[in-house]
Amino acid sequence: MQWRGPFKVLDRIEGHDYLIQLANRQKILHANLLKKYISAMPQEPEPVDVADSQVTAAAILEPEKEFVDQGPELETLNPLQKETIKDVTISPKLSESQKADIQALLEEYQDIYTDIFTDVPSITNLGEHGIQLIFAEPIKGKPYPLPHAMRETLKRELDSMLAMGVIGESSAAYASPIVMVKKPDGSTRVCIDHRKLNSVTVFDPEPMPTAEEIFAKLAGDRFFSKFDLSKGYWQVPVREQDRDLTTFICHRGLFRFRVMPFGLVNARQPLSAA
Repeated sequence: MQWRGPFKVLDRIEGHDYLIQLANRQKILHANLLKKYISAMPQEPEPVDVADSQVTAAAILEPEKEFVDQGPELETLNPLQKETIKDVTISPKLSESQKADIQALLEEYQDIYTDIFTDVPSITNLGEHGIQLIFAEPIKGKPYPLPHAMRETLKRELDSMLAMGVIGESSAAYASPIVMVKKPDGSTRVCIDHRKLNSVTVFDPEPMPTAEEIFAKLAGDRFFSKFDLSKGYWQVPVREQDRDLTTFICHRGLFRFRVMPFGLVNARQPLSAA
């Protein structure tokens, strides 16, 4: 992690979130990623606390790997990494030498683990999701009624998705409504009803292997590893020319996805020829 900047603080969104002007775009960041920028020769005393609304410039804390070109305007989704290779669970049934081999393997490829399997996923550069429509007439609909009790939840989710770069504002003629879905852990997932869009999307008939086929290939194997890709859908970018098609509508306006959303008819086949 290292600091870069300074960047201009445009506005205080709510609580400890701030709108920052980057080189060619704006981004919402939490105060714990910001530090008041102090020039070498300050003109006049400035407030010390970055949460103070008088702060006009700040440095941003970001992972060093974000300085490497990762493709068009798509960066790591969240600079706050909470998990490392130390959080990998190794079976206690393995011998000490086998555990050591696993640990050595994790350390050798920890850059891959950090990018894909932890709570801070990256964007793949191996392919992108494309959407081909049967006809070009815009697909649009009205937003579904949303209880006022859910609006604050939706606001937090949208602010988080904006801060991570998952979505951006849109002015497209397309508009699909939002559906709030309760997850088993009690939290809420923002989903989009893409049924109208899916009905005019050219379906990709590429066959997917069944569970039986996969398990048959494992016959005779003795060691198994389980990898759960963090926010796997959001690790796949949407083609720039197709992002307007993912536009959704809510009481806050129009937004579009920069990465692959849930619910698209071909989302089960994320990687297409670039």
